[in-house]
Amino acid sequence: MAGHHQVTQPSTLLEGGVQAAAPAKINRFLHIVGRRADGYHLLETGFQFVQWCDWIHFRPTEIPGIHLLHDPLELGEQNLVFQAAAQVLDQTSHGVEILIEKHLPSGGGLGGGSSDAATTLVALNDIFHLGQSNEALQAIGLRLGADIPVFIFGSSCFAKGVGEKFTEVHWPGTQVLIADPQIHVSTQGIFQHPKLTKRYPLLQNPRLAVGYNTQRLRITCPRHPSRPLTV
Repeated sequence: MAGHHQVTQPSTLLEGGVQAAAPAKINRFLHIVGRRADGYHLLETGFQFVQWCDWIHFRPTEIPGIHLLHDPLELGEQNLVFQAAAQVLDQTSHGVEILIEKHLPSGGGLGGGSSDAATTLVALNDIFHLGQSNEALQAIGLRLGADIPVFIFGSSCFAKGVGEKFTEVHWPGTQVLIADPQIHVSTQGIFQHPKLTKRYPLLQNPRLAVGYNTQRLRITCPRHPSRPLTV
């Protein structure tokens, strides 16, 4: 995560390596306001980061390439961390060992995979002095996933476009309760649901939209009857 934060610190798991936090995010609200010709939905949303994170550990090696030492979801080269590393290292002679210390639930709507990828881009840029600006890293991240740029931006914000145009906002409140029902929810499946409102009116004042929208819960819960929840 970039923004105004220290990028890395000594690793607690890899001797001689460094680690970087990959924080979770919540959406204070999320409105779909349209759709682009390429299929991406146009959004207005409020991102807020929370103090719950994965940790990504890095150790440079003399052996060129990307070496995943621990891949909790066993995705291999499909892991966004690997793909992010490849984006910035494939045309170099650098080598790096990467260990993913996973704490955020997969498919929980907290942006874990996107955050991991963003942290990888920012950390490798710092470790190997690649000289990429945050804006350039955001553009690289956007090629991998629409949620990745906000983690590179690194501050709570109001976002537009596909989620890549940011205005920094300090949302009210300092505590949030996050419940983990231990189910994997497909973002694509929810966004393609025919009952999801896809033409919200544009916001005039994002701060007035902080109330949580329960429509996605009403769509999601029937898809997972083993985890009953009344909304």
